[in-house]
Amino acid sequence: MPLPTHLLPTTVVGSYPQPDWLLNREMLSKIVPRTRMQELWRIPQEFLEQAQDDATVLAIRDMERAGIDIITDGEIRRESYSNRFATALEGLDTANPGQVKTRSGSMTPVPRVVGRIRRGGAVELRDMQFLRANTTRPAKITLPGPFTMGQQAKNEYYKDDEEMAMDFAAAVNEEALDLQRAGADRIISPYSVGGRRMAMLALRPHSVEFVDTVLYSTGMGGDLLLEDLQVAEGSPLAGLTVGEVRRRMPEVNVLAVKKGERMILNPGAEIPLSGGDVLVAIGTATQLQALEQATAQ
Repeated sequence: MPLPTHLLPTTVVGSYPQPDWLLNREMLSKIVPRTRMQELWRIPQEFLEQAQDDATVLAIRDMERAGIDIITDGEIRRESYSNRFATALEGLDTANPGQVKTRSGSMTPVPRVVGRIRRGGAVELRDMQFLRANTTRPAKITLPGPFTMGQQAKNEYYKDDEEMAMDFAAAVNEEALDLQRAGADRIISPYSVGGRRMAMLALRPHSVEFVDTVLYSTGMGGDLLLEDLQVAEGSPLAGLTVGEVRRRMPEVNVLAVKKGERMILNPGAEIPLSGGDVLVAIGTATQLQALEQATAQ
């Protein structure tokens, strides 16, 4: 189905609130399930799918009445963002969970990876087919990425997390192709971000640790942004070196410069800037806005 062509098409991010008659929201508020938690559902198993269908239609109609352009199924059938897909894969033991430490330092039960991860069959395909059958608007569906699922599982099979992530990635890719054939206009997954982060963990673990420390340990995660900005022809930055830009804007950290197809990481102060170069920088929204104005002038 064609996507909207107007300037700012609207959609929703995250899950739609599941109704109280369907799910015990008080219980869910105390935990983010990584394994399956059938006890969350108020409806007996033999009628659960019908009830989830009814709640999904309510969510779809709410979005349509609100004028949302790109509709989702509300993720009504999920106990958490990732556990519906992850726990359906082969190679995971969900009956005898392991424990991993969360970012807050607490321990949480997660599936144990005890064999090779494979997608035995479609997981969200019926979800997408049901959504497509119940709206005439463009539709999207979400999939957890391989890095997300790797963090939320205890690896007891693979030699390292990178090898495990590759099999998670293959399962996500197979599912995404099925969802696309079922009519998904957009499939949202942190796949590419997770893949790049996994590569950075392997190649530059100290840099990733530093960024995580800045973003999460110091509470600055809501303030710092990463942006790429192209230096326009005639910009006052054209002709300057990276060192001169850093002296003019010391608050902004220039992480890389892309010249054509060549990416220069951690550029030295002597690197000259030309029109068409792309700066990769980290800073606050205000700081990056000032840099953007300078690159565009």
